[in-house]
Amino acid sequence: MVNRAYVGVSFFFVLSGFVLAYTYSGKLVGAGFSLRSFYARRVGRIYPAFFIGTLLHWPLFAWSQMTSLPSPDSYVRTGGVTLLTFSLVQSFFPWSLGQLNAPAWSVSVELFLYACFPWLIGMLGRVSNRRLSWIFLASLAACWGPALLHLMLPQGESAMPPWMRSPYPLTSTWIASFPVFHLPQFVAGAAAGLWVVRSARVACPVRLLHSLAACSLVLGVLILSMPSKQNILVDLALNHGALAGCFAVLFAWLALFPDLGLSRLLSWRPLVVLGDASYAMYILQMPVMAWLDWGMKRCGLEGLSLPGFGVGFVLLTLLSLLCTRWEDGVRPEFTRVLTMVFSRWRHSHGLKSL
Repeated sequence: MVNRAYVGVSFFFVLSGFVLAYTYSGKLVGAGFSLRSFYARRVGRIYPAFFIGTLLHWPLFAWSQMTSLPSPDSYVRTGGVTLLTFSLVQSFFPWSLGQLNAPAWSVSVELFLYACFPWLIGMLGRVSNRRLSWIFLASLAACWGPALLHLMLPQGESAMPPWMRSPYPLTSTWIASFPVFHLPQFVAGAAAGLWVVRSARVACPVRLLHSLAACSLVLGVLILSMPSKQNILVDLALNHGALAGCFAVLFAWLALFPDLGLSRLLSWRPLVVLGDASYAMYILQMPVMAWLDWGMKRCGLEGLSLPGFGVGFVLLTLLSLLCTRWEDGVRPEFTRVLTMVFSRWRHSHGLKSL
């Protein structure tokens, strides 16, 4: 199960769609909704910690590029990867991934999903519950598309200049990171969130939802417990949201039945604090571990052994908590500045008609 920790990225894509739909489905129709304020809040939520983590990792990345590539290729590659990463568009360029704060590729995808959300929820909000269910099922089926595409496309890397060569196979990297391929997971979460909002106004099938939640939990545990790499199609599909349906059903279940024991457990203060810091932990993990590994090797040690990982985890947790506190302080001002930058934006015709 540990070998499939990457499923956590899919979990957060589904959760993001669910929470945004649950929060904004009723606000988009109001006159007070501002598209530029929405985007400013979303960017303000993800960018500060991302900037700190990526900036922290940049010296090690630049040094590795300068020592592994002959000039001027090293300068071109370093500059290109730096520009794309700090602009949060690196997920569209597979040759730039896996080097400068590698986990940040998912933040780039998340920004794309944020950009799609107002139009997505506008379309979903117009359909009936029956069609919404079909859209939900279609999005779950679409999660298998990238896995099948991965099996059909050749994996060999074509000839290209040294500064565009990736340490990972370009085909699999492109399929794994390209934002459009992760849109079905987000749609599934948004459809589930919208369904919860509608179900709160009418009687929902309680027994059916309890049964679906139990089946989703059991199915998810069974799939994640399968031996890693036993079935390449399953592994690829998991990487692209094969468990999106399980996640969405569980989110809907927890939202509709907040008095359950599991909901109270998730409201436990230490878990809430850890949840608040989880994004910072995710984005800081590579810089912290990379610097710790570098420091241990400079001291003549073997690098990150098991005790080293323990020290790194404690250090990562402390830095993440501090980063989260810092984010809470700078986010309002950062969001205000972004809103001013977006001040010339106006509601598009499609959004006004919601």
